[in-house]
Amino acid sequence: MSVKLLKRQLKPNHIYRRSDLERLSGSIDRDLYTLVNEGFLRKESAGLYYRPKKSKFGPVPPSHHSLVAAFLKTEDFLMFSYTDFNSLGLGLTQQYNRYVIYNNKRHEEKKMAGVIFVFRRRVNFPKKVTPEFLFIEYLNQEKHLAEKTRLSREALLAQMKHYRSKILKNIARDFGKVHTKKLVANYFRAA
Repeated sequence: MSVKLLKRQLKPNHIYRRSDLERLSGSIDRDLYTLVNEGFLRKESAGLYYRPKKSKFGPVPPSHHSLVAAFLKTEDFLMFSYTDFNSLGLGLTQQYNRYVIYNNKRHEEKKMAGVIFVFRRRVNFPKKVTPEFLFIEYLNQEKHLAEKTRLSREALLAQMKHYRSKILKNIARDFGKVHTKKLVANYFRAA
């Protein structure tokens, strides 16, 4: 199959693995090289390509979720950004161009489509991001963040009253670092 025929098979805003395309070409590496050089495809990782969707502002990358799912070859992951901490009402405004992905396969940092993805291998992780999870994760990551809350430690911990206590305790137990577990346990003992 020629490069022209291969182009017709590739849909805009769709992610492909090299192994998926092998059956469509007699010389897949040469054809992929050609398509990437002419800008028809973008290479995001070893063996991972996507055809950008065109817009009046330029090429549009695929969604972060679909890119991560294709990279991991699974939908079994939890993805969030430190920017999500801004929704907690702690006075945070920092924007981050990185996503944290809890998964069972990889532990690495990878840049794809102009975004940094930090893959962290976890045996167990929640199925969805909840406010309680974000609050515990904020406590876990607080010292590593570019922006700190202006709340005092007491005012920060008092924010726990806004969350479902049973869920907050469970998430702290399952996902909290040692200092986070102590903070949550001490708060609920004193309450």
